[in-house]
Amino acid sequence: MKKLMRNPIAVLVCGMASLLLFGLIYVWSIFVAPLEAEFGWTRAETSVAYTLSMLCLFVGMALNGVLAARLSQKTALMLGITLAVSGFLGSSCTVSLFTLYLFYGAFVGTGIGICYNAWLTGVVHWFPGRSGFVSGILLAGFGMGGLLFSPLLSHFVTSGPGWRNVFRMIGIVLLAVSVLTAGFLLQEPPQAGNGKKDSSASHDFTTRQMLSSPSFYLFSIWKVILSLLGQAVIGQAALIAADIGMPATLSAIGVGLLSAGNGLGRPLSGWLADRFGSWKLMVALSAIFVFLSIGMVAAYQGSYAHLLILLFVLLGLAYGSMALLASSFTGEIYGMKYYRLNYGVVSSTSIVGTLVASYISIIKTATGSYLNFFYIMIGASLFSFLSVVILPFSIRRMNRKYAHT
Repeated sequence: MKKLMRNPIAVLVCGMASLLLFGLIYVWSIFVAPLEAEFGWTRAETSVAYTLSMLCLFVGMALNGVLAARLSQKTALMLGITLAVSGFLGSSCTVSLFTLYLFYGAFVGTGIGICYNAWLTGVVHWFPGRSGFVSGILLAGFGMGGLLFSPLLSHFVTSGPGWRNVFRMIGIVLLAVSVLTAGFLLQEPPQAGNGKKDSSASHDFTTRQMLSSPSFYLFSIWKVILSLLGQAVIGQAALIAADIGMPATLSAIGVGLLSAGNGLGRPLSGWLADRFGSWKLMVALSAIFVFLSIGMVAAYQGSYAHLLILLFVLLGLAYGSMALLASSFTGEIYGMKYYRLNYGVVSSTSIVGTLVASYISIIKTATGSYLNFFYIMIGASLFSFLSVVILPFSIRRMNRKYAHT
């Protein structure tokens, strides 16, 4: 058993299994209707629970880095598991909006954020030279968890044991899997003796050094802009399709292909990042978003259904790739010694994109059309392209500044 626990493939499999279950944070929609029916809550009130869980997810990601650096990864992981399991079990006892927000929003979101970063930053150390591809596989598992289990859990909610028992089931299964797999994560990876490197960084930068460099802010601007654009369109994809008169069946196919592209984009971009470097992939993604933005204007104005579906697929691939790049860029540019804390800080910038992405619906409500948002999307994509083009100059300056420290 001890030999198995030090097998990199076994560690990766355990990480995939854990992140598949952590991805159940995305099955929130199956609980909305029964909660509203039982308590008489409005859609705006129940939506707060999911928004809060997403915000706390990013808080948990950053918190994991702090806890792992100041205490230990074991402490961080145990806290994350406790919060996530308590959150699902507590959600089953919901009697008010406060308890729902507390348990599903704060506990589940923060706990899964801590565990997510614990696994992601822990597993990559077992695969020097392939950290991008490995991160992509793990992120694909996290994104696919809700998609794989949603139909079965939805059936249980509507025709089986009910929403309270489904919350309990998730909590119990999550606890069992976490107990079985935690030992694999807490093993120290063997030192790489094959000459491969975890990163191309010339120096292991502390979090303070990273935050003092313009490179961090240029990357954050790039990531926030493209993340919020991607989230905005993905969240309104079916409504955009309906706006141009696309039949419901064709719209469902388009949205499904978008989700498939999102999942496929993560391991694909990980492989590309390992092979060509994160920066080249970032430049390509900014260029793709410029093309997507112009294409969205054309498809929306001309009501071109098949073009819109093609753009949905491309958007899914691009958005999935972006989810991977925070991990890949952090290790490649700032080194692996302080990777856990650095990645936690980099992850926290995603909160901005989550908050701002909802403005697409405000623009639609105010103007009666998505067209103005697509025009904004063109300008924002061009700005992201500019930020990533000047990024290497900042990185070289940072490397020169700390070359002898």
